[in-house]
Amino acid sequence: MKARFDEENNYVTAELMQQSGIKIIYSLPGLKVHAKLAYVRLKSNDPDHPLKGYAYLSTGNFNEKTARIYSDKGLLTSNSDFIRDIDEIFHILEGKPHHREFKRLLVTQFNMLPAIHEMINREIDHAKSGGTGRIILKMNSLEDKNMIDAFLSGHDIHAATAAKIYKVDINEVDSNMRRKAKTANFGIIYGISVFGLAERLSIDRKEAKELIDGYFETYPQVKIYMEKSIESAREKGYVETIFNRKRFLPDINSRNAVVRGYAERNAINAPIQGSAADIIKVAMARIYNRFEKEKISAKMILQVHDELNFSVPRKEKEIVQQIVIEEMENAYKMHVPLKADCGWGNNWLEAH
Repeated sequence: MKARFDEENNYVTAELMQQSGIKIIYSLPGLKVHAKLAYVRLKSNDPDHPLKGYAYLSTGNFNEKTARIYSDKGLLTSNSDFIRDIDEIFHILEGKPHHREFKRLLVTQFNMLPAIHEMINREIDHAKSGGTGRIILKMNSLEDKNMIDAFLSGHDIHAATAAKIYKVDINEVDSNMRRKAKTANFGIIYGISVFGLAERLSIDRKEAKELIDGYFETYPQVKIYMEKSIESAREKGYVETIFNRKRFLPDINSRNAVVRGYAERNAINAPIQGSAADIIKVAMARIYNRFEKEKISAKMILQVHDELNFSVPRKEKEIVQQIVIEEMENAYKMHVPLKADCGWGNNWLEAH
């Protein structure tokens, strides 16, 4: 039996299996894969069918909290084409050369890209002939579709959140509803309690609970993100930003509930605020390099969270605005656009 693992959490299990006499083959270094394969090869004396066995293929999601929201698949098969393909995969992982084309499996680096191109071209031809072309790209991760749609719609994110929570048209959202949704957007993701939200908004606890429940119903992946962040921090002792910068949390497994709760909130908060800090630092470095390259005399004088302040000669106003917006909006590519705007004035107050 050979098994394939690609997640850190499975290394201990893999070692235990290896100690039991099961051969373990790990992923190729530096490559991220999203699959697990278990392969039982049977000895055969039949010259017409020398290769027999059973294989279990899975996209690998066995997490009790997240598996229910994914459409992952698992397949147990003895199909000869699958078996030959899987046998070849394990040979490659063991460092043996690749000799044949895969018949049933799409494997990165070997045949996945041309196969995807073939699928796309087939749908294009189908659409040109009068049919309905259908291309679906799935993202198997903890990205919340509703939140992404809210950002991509171009609407105010707090108004969009209020519309979903209160189940009204976005044009019916009033200032009070938006204010509550804004507090929810910023507070709930950092672990605010029903009591804390009620105090901050001056509402009763029943309404605060309904607001929190409505928020998680609207953005279900947010709650899963919070749970997984804490779970990962407990296992690793740290969390990471999107640039892999670590925030260590030595108290995440503390027996003191107050101390542990603070660390848990940091486990949720640090990847978000830390990633925002990473992005603004990238933008600052790129803006500085552009100024140097293009002989711009304007100076960056202040950074406050996601805001940058500059001292700019009037003659450089247009070019500085162009550079700053370009670099801030392109500091990091995500599924939602980073939007930057610009204000001018003789002082910080006027510029706002």
